Amino acid sequence: MAQDTQYGGFWARLEALILDDAIVFIIMLAALLAIGAVAAAVGMESMMGVAASLVVTFVPLLYWPVLESSRRQATFGKRIMGLEVTDLEGNRLSFLRAFLRSLAKIISSIPFGLGFLIAAFTARKQALHDIIVKTLVVRTGPSQLWKVIVALIVGLVLMVASAAGLFYYVLMPMFKKGVDSAMKGAPPMKTIPAPAAKAPPQAKPAAPAPQAA
Repeated sequence: MAQDTQYGGFWARLEALILDDAIVFIIMLAALLAIGAVAAAVGMESMMGVAASLVVTFVPLLYWPVLESSRRQATFGKRIMGLEVTDLEGNRLSFLRAFLRSLAKIISSIPFGLGFLIAAFTARKQALHDIIVKTLVVRTGPSQLWKVIVALIVGLVLMVASAAGLFYYVLMPMFKKGVDSAMKGAPPMKTIPAPAAKAPPQAKPAAPAPQAA
């Protein structure tokens, strides 16, 4: 590793993590929206629960290792902040090593994320998971704050739009269809006729008074 290498500091890495979390959330919403639309079109709404579980599990699990082991060596958030992930010699990570690095973040998060915090104090700005897997986060370009702000605004707009689309085009039709099915399957309610009103008893005519002889 070159002597003049600059390492990604704690705050730059934190900003990259926030960006990546927003991007992962958008990807999951978009995937759920697409799957929900297809499921509603083919009448397989019952599979939405399984599909949602797969999306929520595998998108965050694969996002970091796939991108950090690619030729770019960085997630979208790290790329915006001018950061890359390398091994101790500055080489590109294999997918297995990048995957183990992602799993090691579980250790860094216990307790209270202290493993992430130590990146602010180690000589080469390594978090606990970097030390475990022997990786580095290095700076390859300047970080520009305006890019972060624009990305956050765009991400927020896309998240709101995706959530609104998911609710309107997927969840509402599914809920309405479930209510309609429940109403059709319910037995018809029997109406009990009200008892007929009894006529009031008629008063008997008074007997004629006896006439005087």
